[in-house]
Amino acid sequence: MKRMLAGLLLGSLSTVGGAQDAPKPACAAVDAGLPDDLVVWKDRASLAGSRLAVGRAMTVRLRPIAAVQYAAPPERPGAAGTYGATLTLDVARAGTYRVALSDRAWVDLVATGRTIASTAHGHGPACSSIRKIVSFPLRPGRHTLQLGGNAKDRIAVLVTPAQ
Repeated sequence: MKRMLAGLLLGSLSTVGGAQDAPKPACAAVDAGLPDDLVVWKDRASLAGSRLAVGRAMTVRLRPIAAVQYAAPPERPGAAGTYGATLTLDVARAGTYRVALSDRAWVDLVATGRTIASTAHGHGPACSSIRKIVSFPLRPGRHTLQLGGNAKDRIAVLVTPAQ
């Protein structure tokens, strides 16, 4: 009886361990199969100021979090030793917009001094360098995109209308 119980216990432990170690899919090429609305992700340019353009992927240089002045208090302030930035974005048409990031930075969007609640969160497509996508309902006008808590001093950003 003891042997049977020990066997059942060991068998169940190996099943649990196996479920946690599911293999990741092998990728022939990173960013090769991006959907049409994200294909511009592959053609990133370095941002030479603080203004993003909808539909254009940019690599942004971040500052130490202590040096960043936010337009509104971030929902999750970055820890000491992390990086962040504030960027502006002009939106021409009302709608849902997605912010794609290459890293796990916290992202807030601010308009007229108030933080806009996000409507969806997710990961980028499989086999892509997009790590995070957050959706926001935006109205026409100028917005401030706030980044914080990033481990690196650079991040790729793309803001695009949701499809």
